[in-house]
Amino acid sequence: MSDSAPELQWMDADGYQLALDGGEIRCRNARGKPLKTIPAKARKTEAFDTLSATRELLVGHEERCRSTVLGWFLNGGGGPPRPDRGRLGGQRLAPLAERSPHPLRHRHRSAARRR
Repeated sequence: MSDSAPELQWMDADGYQLALDGGEIRCRNARGKPLKTIPAKARKTEAFDTLSATRELLVGHEERCRSTVLGWFLNGGGGPPRPDRGRLGGQRLAPLAERSPHPLRHRHRSAARRR
């Protein structure tokens, strides 16, 4: 098992290549040399727009997750709320032992008896 980071997935962008690296958009020229900034020509491409929208989506998702987890801890729960035992969407569920047997298991038992 290696310690290296996953390989970036590069997208062509009008003579450049762009990739999303964590929360940053990286750019390299046609020869593969990493650039410190993204040229205006590459910023005006569909690839840049796609990566920028993906980055915004991921950043927003991370912020919502952090906020949710923080709320759990500030409310003293220490984790996600647990649903009432034996309930799903307000409907009572019968304990597993009270439920009818699984149809496949039932057929399997019947077949075993015939032998």
